[in-house]
Amino acid sequence: MELDGGMLPIRVDFRAGWSRYVAPNEVGDELMLAYRASVSTRFARLYAERRRPSPQEVSDNAVPDLRTMLCVLLETDTWDQFSATSSAMNVGSNHEVGGRSIAADRPALTVWADRRYIRSIGVQSGWAAAAHPEQITDEILWCAEVIRSQRPIFHPQRDYSRYSVEDLQFQLDRHRLRLLEEWVA
Repeated sequence: MELDGGMLPIRVDFRAGWSRYVAPNEVGDELMLAYRASVSTRFARLYAERRRPSPQEVSDNAVPDLRTMLCVLLETDTWDQFSATSSAMNVGSNHEVGGRSIAADRPALTVWADRRYIRSIGVQSGWAAAAHPEQITDEILWCAEVIRSQRPIFHPQRDYSRYSVEDLQFQLDRHRLRLLEEWVA
């Protein structure tokens, strides 16, 4: 399994004859083992440089750096928007995405993820017994794409390069107070 910068699959490969060695009720567990191996490989590569990588190097979906947080929050227009954006930056989100294939009136494959990682992959064993590797791959990649589209992206729209972090913090304090006063009024 190959992962993108957000720790979601972009490629899934199956070995020839994999279905002879993996029971249909174990497919989800095997996919999670492959996913965890890919995450471990990424961490081994990052830590091989003998320095601690930044959260942004580890994952595109890490809590944004302070400068990005300040800039994005300065672009909010209401207290509710400010609060929601701040929470999304710091708390993250959970996702449950069912694939397109249906078996027994439910998605045949379901992926549960949070802001950083896939937490679980569930596969209905009846469907897994009859599915071809390409179908399983398509379902996982489709679920990953849905999760990718649901994750928030924090990029400021304006150029703040002329401001220091201290200047941005000062501006944000004033901006936050103004938004709060407007909300109360």
